[in-house]
Amino acid sequence: MTVNRSIVCASYRTLFRNGLLIALLALSVPEARSQCVPGWETYPDFQTNAVYGVCEHEGVLYRGGWFCLFRWDGSEWEIFGGGIGGDMATLYAADFRPYGGVLVIGGRFPIAGSTIVNSIATWDGSEFGPLGTGVDGEILSLVTYRGDLIAGGLFENAGGRPAHNIARWDGNEWHPLGSGVYDAVPDGTTDDVWDMVVWQGDLYVVGSFTHAGGVEVSYLARWDGSTWSDVGGGVSMIGGGPTGLRGVDVYDGKLVIVGCLDYAGGVEATNIAQWDGVTWSPLGSGSDPYDDMWGWRQAALSVASYRGLLYVGADFSEAVGEAAAVLAVWDGVSWEPVDNGLDGEQWPLGPYIRDLEVAGAGMTASLLMGGNFNEANGEETDNVARYTNCDETTDVVTAPQTDGPLQVHLSPNPTKARFRYTIRLESRSDVNAALFDVRGRRIESLIDQPLSAGIHSFHGYLDKRGARTGGVYFLRVEAEGSAVTRKLTVIP
Repeated sequence: MTVNRSIVCASYRTLFRNGLLIALLALSVPEARSQCVPGWETYPDFQTNAVYGVCEHEGVLYRGGWFCLFRWDGSEWEIFGGGIGGDMATLYAADFRPYGGVLVIGGRFPIAGSTIVNSIATWDGSEFGPLGTGVDGEILSLVTYRGDLIAGGLFENAGGRPAHNIARWDGNEWHPLGSGVYDAVPDGTTDDVWDMVVWQGDLYVVGSFTHAGGVEVSYLARWDGSTWSDVGGGVSMIGGGPTGLRGVDVYDGKLVIVGCLDYAGGVEATNIAQWDGVTWSPLGSGSDPYDDMWGWRQAALSVASYRGLLYVGADFSEAVGEAAAVLAVWDGVSWEPVDNGLDGEQWPLGPYIRDLEVAGAGMTASLLMGGNFNEANGEETDNVARYTNCDETTDVVTAPQTDGPLQVHLSPNPTKARFRYTIRLESRSDVNAALFDVRGRRIESLIDQPLSAGIHSFHGYLDKRGARTGGVYFLRVEAEGSAVTRKLTVIP
């Protein structure tokens, strides 16, 4: 089914290269919609193989599938722009990114429409165009950094210049990022760049590489605009099977990585870990490391932060339950299934989610997912679905904190239920204090009265019946023209 939304494009997060082919399709949206519609939306009746990339841009939903480019015109799928062409054994479009007013499509294809593009092309709504002479391999990830377009993947040259698996486009020509990222011998065989994100002004890159700019790393590296560096010792795993990282995003002010890992910087973490700039920590028990039926090592494949929660595409059936077999949400304390979720075995393997993207902003933002599944919330769908959370939210989680003369102290933290908060005022002021949940919903008003200058201490106690005995909450205090938010972690 179709919906009306005002949307923008988010980059594709992960691609699992297994010899399948990918193409694109699009859903045309006639006009913007201001009302949020909660729940799932499905897209049946196309019968493609696995989808590795989904993205929305200017009212069109793009999807990576087989053979060529498709879009939904409201009644049927159609090829647009002449499609993409080339060697059918390697033909796919793997990533999408708006840049300079056009949509950039990366993958492995020599031709888009009638234009020679070499694995990366622009689409302006009517025709394709090249970015220089493209690359000599494949593009798996795109991101914008300091005004330039960064392309990562598996290639040795970009625009005719040596560039090991990562390069930047300045609007006119391609440039390498130092000596790039690669294995010990930079031969471009198993040293892919799978995903990238910008965090705290630097570019973070994940993939299957072991070196970055001559520095030894372990599947994760940081580029500060001029040099490469390691990030906390990277990750490692025990046993055989796939290696490396598949996705990266920012959640709760931290860098989150997903892939195949048993340790992050020496800290035990199964397939999912977070980095605060100083230390690594796990996110609960992570995802299941092995397939129950075949015993294969399996990776977490996709990650996205949406409405103050973290969504991960991976097998969670042992850790969370069958309801979260391919998708689970992290609220800061524990993993939970996402409503009725996705299901449906697809050949050759499935179900799974290869890409999670946030489309839109504000109350109409939604979570797009692409992969290998044919059921969402009990309805038929063809490897693409949309999930929308319409809970009324505030900006309490992301609102800037301005202490000024106002001081707030919260303890103990973490706590099992009871907590104490202390407010210090420099002058008499009207004080408003409230408790919010991780989605920004006000769950309890604590103070709404004038207080004199000085230190005031209060006790709070979360619902003893157990409705709120575990999770992340936020205490927000407004007084003296300032607002302070303190994060409270409640352990069961």
